Amino acid sequence: MNPLMIDAADEAENLWLEARLREYGNTNAIRNLAELDGFLTAVISSPQLLPIDRWWPTIWGGLEPAWRDRAERDRVMQQVMIQLAFLSYALTEQHDEFEPIFTLAPNMDPPVEIAKWWCAGYLRGVALGNWPALPLEQQEALALIRLHGSDEQLAQLTRLSLTQYQQSVAEVAPAALKLYAHFQALRGTNTMQIEALAAALSSAFSPALSPALSPILPVNAPTKVGRNAPCPCGSGKKYKQCCLH
Repeated sequence: MNPLMIDAADEAENLWLEARLREYGNTNAIRNLAELDGFLTAVISSPQLLPIDRWWPTIWGGLEPAWRDRAERDRVMQQVMIQLAFLSYALTEQHDEFEPIFTLAPNMDPPVEIAKWWCAGYLRGVALGNWPALPLEQQEALALIRLHGSDEQLAQLTRLSLTQYQQSVAEVAPAALKLYAHFQALRGTNTMQIEALAAALSSAFSPALSPALSPILPVNAPTKVGRNAPCPCGSGKKYKQCCLH
C-alpha cells in the first residue's frame, strides 16, 4: 500500500478504516482513504445536500456490508462522520486546513504526490450529485480534477513533465475550494445543512456517535484554531493531537 499523507495522531484509525474499505468493498466500491476523501469532498460540495441513502451505499459498491457486529459498523461510521465534519469545517471556515489526501509515488526521492485516487473519488461524488452545467471558471476547475481522476485523460496527463505534473497536483485543492464556494454561494450558508447532516448521520446509525462531531462542527468552535496550532487547552500539544478529536 502506498503511504498516505495523513496525520500521525490519526494514522491507526485511518489505516483501520482503509482495511475495512478493502475488506468489505467490491469492485465498484471506494477502495482507499484517498478515494474516500475525494468522494466525501464532492458530497459536501454538492449543489444540494445529499441524503445518506444516496452516498453511503456508494462507499461499499452499492451494498451494505455484512458487519461483524454493530460495534464495528459504528466505528466505521464514526470515522466517516469525523472526516465529513472536518471537511465541512475546512471548506467553510478555514480553507488553509483543507488538504486532500494524496498517495505518494513509490521509489521517488524527493516524494511525488499522486492525485489519481482522490480525484477519482471526487468525480464519483460529482456523478452522484448530478451537478448542473458550470460557469467557465468552475468548468476549468473540474477539468483539472478530471485530468487526474479519469482514465480517459491518462494520455494527456502522461504528456506533462514532472514539474508540470507537480504544479497540476498543487492546483487540485484550490480547484476543489473554488467548486465548493460556487455552490455555497448559490445555496447560501451551509451551517444549518451541516447540523442537519450530523443529526441525520447520528440518527441513522447510533445516537452514541453524535458527540464525535461536536469538536469539529463550526457551530461549536468559538475560535478558529488551526490543526497544527498549539491546543488552546494548554497541554502544549498541537490541536490536531489533542482536543480536535
